[in-house]
Amino acid sequence: MLLAGAALLASCKEKEEVTYYMTADKTAISDVAANNPSDETLVLKTNTATWLVLTPDWVSATPNSGEGNENGTVITLKIASNYKNESTDTAPRSGVLKFSGSGQTLEIPISQNGHTAVVDPNASIGGIPDMAEFEDFVKAV
Repeated sequence: MLLAGAALLASCKEKEEVTYYMTADKTAISDVAANNPSDETLVLKTNTATWLVLTPDWVSATPNSGEGNENGTVITLKIASNYKNESTDTAPRSGVLKFSGSGQTLEIPISQNGHTAVVDPNASIGGIPDMAEFEDFVKAV
């Protein structure tokens, strides 16, 4: 009888379900600088056996996969510049960091600022503004 009770207890332990979780110390990453963005970091805590992160093509994560760590894994996000030059506008961009493992998914939105070219209203628009400069131009040519 004692042996049967031990076998029943062992089979109950085998069927014990594990509840998996994934959490991060940030719920979003926003307003990343367009020019020379600094690296962002976040800490992922999970009890999944393994995890993987998918990022937008302008973000890379190190590490981009790993084993579950309830104490946390520090992930460094390298974000590409969203800047061409002073006179070119660039649109802001956004995406999602998607962590997954053991049937769990954690999504963290990420956004980066665009760049708006500064227009100086006092700047010359080019051309030859007066006859004296025109005469100088004719002599030079």
